[in-house]
Amino acid sequence: MREIDAILDRMLPVDCAIDLSGLSFMDSSGIALILRIYRRMQLAGGRTVVINPAAQPLRVLDASGIANLVRIVTTVKERANEV
Repeated sequence: MREIDAILDRMLPVDCAIDLSGLSFMDSSGIALILRIYRRMQLAGGRTVVINPAAQPLRVLDASGIANLVRIVTTVKERANEV
């Protein structure tokens, strides 16, 4: 979390895409990280999107209800519409 905070502080992005393509397992720690990024982006007036989640992380995201706050993009067509 410290590394991500440092990156956000240094780059000051307007939007943040969290690419989960290399992630095969996620638990509540991953949800906490996404929520932290979401809050930081909200304070900056930006947006957060999660892209490319594999099956298990997607189930965790769905169960958490985080899609009510953060857009989750699972297809190439959806990613093209995000730009």
